[in-house]
Amino acid sequence: MKKLINLLIFLLILNAGCTSSFIKLDFVPRSTDINQFGITGKRNFHIEEDPGDSLVLRWSSSTKGGYRNGSIVAADKYIFVSDLSGRIYCFNYETGETKGFLDYKGIIKANPVILNNTLVFLSMPRNRDYTDLIFYDLPIAKERYSTKIEGKVVTELLLLNNGVVFITNEAIIYKYGMRGEKIFGVKSEHYTSSNLLAMGDEIILLSEKGEVVFIDVNSGITLRTYQVSEEPLNNGAIESDILYFTDYHGKIYSFDLLQKRVINVKELNEKFKMTPVADEKNIYIGGLSGKFYAIDKNTLEIKWVVNTEGILNASPLVTKSRIVIPDLNKHLFIVEKERGRINVKMSFEGRIKVTPIFYKKKLFIGIDDGIINCYDTY
Repeated sequence: MKKLINLLIFLLILNAGCTSSFIKLDFVPRSTDINQFGITGKRNFHIEEDPGDSLVLRWSSSTKGGYRNGSIVAADKYIFVSDLSGRIYCFNYETGETKGFLDYKGIIKANPVILNNTLVFLSMPRNRDYTDLIFYDLPIAKERYSTKIEGKVVTELLLLNNGVVFITNEAIIYKYGMRGEKIFGVKSEHYTSSNLLAMGDEIILLSEKGEVVFIDVNSGITLRTYQVSEEPLNNGAIESDILYFTDYHGKIYSFDLLQKRVINVKELNEKFKMTPVADEKNIYIGGLSGKFYAIDKNTLEIKWVVNTEGILNASPLVTKSRIVIPDLNKHLFIVEKERGRINVKMSFEGRIKVTPIFYKKKLFIGIDDGIINCYDTY
């Protein structure tokens, strides 16, 4: 009887963290991998490849929970998707076969990141004021490191070449190294609900008080702060040393990261939650009104506007000649980049909440209620 009680206690302890689920993979990291939200630390969903306008469904797979406005990460033959039920799924990118999943008791809001052969992610237990940071070793299918972080982390992880950085809702900035070792945890004066960015040796924070804040990547110490608005700043993206972002009242900004100054500001009278995307000519961004804008990145003048009549929240994918736009009003648009003409409008039963990715010549989208679709494009 005593042995049975001890066994039951052991099983309860085991079930408190990760269940018997696992993902076991071994692969060689490549430069073509999509390791984090925004492709790189510049958070700019721009690629030089081009999907076609003809989309043919290759496979469709499901997850247990729905999605937030994140994206998909990918490495080698695999894509990884996190959902709000606390699971991370791994699918074969060609077939949609489930290669495994991790099941945690918390909510996984931020995208996982791929650090070499390690999956790093944040799990937030319900009704608890802490976040679990987990380093999961894919080749041995085992947690290599985990720790409790006081507070909640509601923004995306920032992947660097030597670790990960994140900020809590209490404005504490943490950096952890490649083996899960803590490098720093620094209390900042600057609160944010926007994603951290990185360029060179600096982390960039867009604050709730309208500041652009530069933080040393090695120590977490604030280097410089620039007041640019009286309103909270939304998510930003970097292209060619220029940072583009919006504020709460619908202004769009270009900020020179080398000279540390605002280049231009434009009032658009629009509500934005979308992360902008920039290419060599324009900035692309959509508003909650359903209008999608192409804006000259030098002058911030509007080049064209498309009214999708939807709700634009998740970031688009900007390719060589097209823009793939997810719409919360259950549509996906493919728009000609030069003139703003809608080439494709697809309808779905659920909301499109995940930024599309184009990986190994295939387009992946995430639909609310836990559906991942893979398309061949022609």
